[in-house]
Amino acid sequence: VSNRKFKQKLILFVRRIFSFVVIVVTVLVTWFLLILLSISKQQISTWTSTWEESSTFVAIFQQIATVLLSLVVPLGIVAINFFIPKIIVGLTAFEKWDYPEYILRMIFMRLYSLKIMTIIILLFTYWQVLEYCGTMTTANLLISLFNGELPTRPTTCNTCYENVVGQELVILVFMDFLSERIAPWGKKLMWIVIWKLKKQKYRKEEFDVPLKVLSLIYHQFLIWSTVPYFPLISIVASAVMFIAFHYDKIIVTKMNRKPTTSFSLKQAGSFFMLFYVLTFVITLLYYYYSFAILEHQVCG
Repeated sequence: VSNRKFKQKLILFVRRIFSFVVIVVTVLVTWFLLILLSISKQQISTWTSTWEESSTFVAIFQQIATVLLSLVVPLGIVAINFFIPKIIVGLTAFEKWDYPEYILRMIFMRLYSLKIMTIIILLFTYWQVLEYCGTMTTANLLISLFNGELPTRPTTCNTCYENVVGQELVILVFMDFLSERIAPWGKKLMWIVIWKLKKQKYRKEEFDVPLKVLSLIYHQFLIWSTVPYFPLISIVASAVMFIAFHYDKIIVTKMNRKPTTSFSLKQAGSFFMLFYVLTFVITLLYYYYSFAILEHQVCG
């Protein structure tokens, strides 16, 4: 490292600045699209609710539209968690850092920021539903906040929107769980096809410890976020995660090989625990708001 010439250092500096800018822009665009998706969902939901039930067909179509709309945001987040990490991992490799362990740390911190902030933004869109009893759209709220105004909260609520938020979070929890279980099979099939086209023998994929730990932290954060609106998720999720552990054990032994780059054991434990504790602190702040500030009597 110390023997690098000025030109080599300059090239590395440019590569890293370029990569950092692309990652930041990619993440910001992703969050913007998530908010836009939420706004579009609200507008479509409002539009379909104004239809008059003139026939059985219209009533059935409204029910189908409601179900599909409830899947829009969770599917968007699953897509974000599938595609954006690959871009971030590729750009981090493009930066050509010198130490493999530093690369793993960099990837972990960047993906942690992406995943956790994505859920926080989603919770913000739910907050405006809860705070304003469904009378304020995300678009109007953002415009008001941009103008330095905070809309007045309705004094009464005729609908328990906590149940609505709870349902959407439960859907997201289980869609994240299913996508994590299905993805390895899809990746294996893809690599088998690629290796066959290259006329080479299929080789197992390396087990990525940091990404697996990040996935567990992220899934745990989703479960914690759901608890205020659907307390039974703590029991259901415990059973589901028990099944997931044994399922993942089979996946790891059959589809993965030992990683060639890894953390030192002592440093890995403290590093991962730091982010786990950070996630728990974020959850506690979220709980304070959910339990101490939101008080909708209609929910009992």
